[in-house]
Amino acid sequence: MAITNRAERAEENKRPIAPTDHLGDEVVRAEALTKVFGGPATSPARGSGSPARGPGSPSKPIRGRDEPEGMAGNKPGDEPDDTVASPASGGSRAGGARSDGAHDDRTRGDGARSGGARGDSGASGDVGSGAARGNGTSAGAGAGRAAHGGLVAVDHLDLSVRRGEIFGLLGPNGAGKSTTIGIFTTRVIPTDGRATVAGIDVVRHPARAKRVIGVVSQANTLDRSLDVRDNLYYHGRYFGMSRRESTQRAGELLEQFHLADRAHAPVISLSGGMAQRLMVARAIFHRPEVLFLDEPTAGLDPQSRLALWDLVRELHAGGQTVLLTTHYMEEADQLCERLAIMDHGRILALDTPAELKRTLGASSEIRLEITGDAGALAALLAEELGDATTGVKAVDGAVRCFVRQAGGVVGPAVAAAERAGVTLTNVLVTEPTLESVFISLTGRDLRE
Repeated sequence: MAITNRAERAEENKRPIAPTDHLGDEVVRAEALTKVFGGPATSPARGSGSPARGPGSPSKPIRGRDEPEGMAGNKPGDEPDDTVASPASGGSRAGGARSDGAHDDRTRGDGARSGGARGDSGASGDVGSGAARGNGTSAGAGAGRAAHGGLVAVDHLDLSVRRGEIFGLLGPNGAGKSTTIGIFTTRVIPTDGRATVAGIDVVRHPARAKRVIGVVSQANTLDRSLDVRDNLYYHGRYFGMSRRESTQRAGELLEQFHLADRAHAPVISLSGGMAQRLMVARAIFHRPEVLFLDEPTAGLDPQSRLALWDLVRELHAGGQTVLLTTHYMEEADQLCERLAIMDHGRILALDTPAELKRTLGASSEIRLEITGDAGALAALLAEELGDATTGVKAVDGAVRCFVRQAGGVVGPAVAAAERAGVTLTNVLVTEPTLESVFISLTGRDLRE
């Protein structure tokens, strides 16, 4: 039955979340998910899970379709048309919760307004239309704009995440990772397609979806007017926990995340690693079905990064489903059971890290760092090394050769560089990495 008024919407939000055992292994799903920034102001069509807004729709900020007054947690005017406030990961005080890092291509979230770094919307890459995946090709900006009249951040993405796994989205800045996370966490409304979390359509029922997700965005969204403990305590109260339950849960998480000695410290005094641990603790406070981590270790020092990895592994061992984005290949390799390599809003490959590296058909990578024409050297090596290589790519002033056996290939490769008239500055022989897979698919460095 359609929900036609505010009272009915409020009643709908009070209904218990249905058990998700019937979903089997799948707890997050995207079907033909597309987001275009700067194009026509459209929402997903009715057939894809959301009523479309017609020409008479108001231009003022909107709440979720089933979201009662106060649930969005933002003052009128805080969000533009294409965002929905996200209290799922906290940043709130009882009676006055704030949006947690909501952002799109035009605005900053509350975390940015309070001094945190602005989150990457992931919408800085242009792509062509279509849903081609796995061939490593991408069209230029002209095709993307001609097809959609705007900037395509996510392009017909199909994705599913299994219950209890750590799933990663790996790709360079602008690949569409953060926009994808933004859609799943109700902060970005898709242009087309459907996204569900724990069986809940995040566009049609954003308020219900927020009850089953935890979010750690790129921006620091901790409430600076509260101390460390109260950032956790009031998050629990906002999610309907009693004073006793919220106090107990806060104490447990402060111990688990090694923050008990800083319980009454102002959050502004925390180091970057401590602040990130506190945001993760807050995100899981209400025991969400899925924890979304958007570039969780960006800007952290190596020691803090490793400490956060250990915490994520600990949560995973307890059965927590985690979907994270990263452009650190080592992080994806170390943490993720499965991952999707993204570029220009599309998935190029999806598998376990080990299987993705095996697709190269190579046991070693030889990297020749040179001064000179890398493209000419790559062509020469591809011709001279023949079947000894499974691919040769010129990338960022270097030539990368993927070889079945490095022995017997390094010498001829160095000799070819001398004949090509380039200056050889360094030679590295390594095992293939996820970055190698990305280069093989796109011909570009993951850091570009």
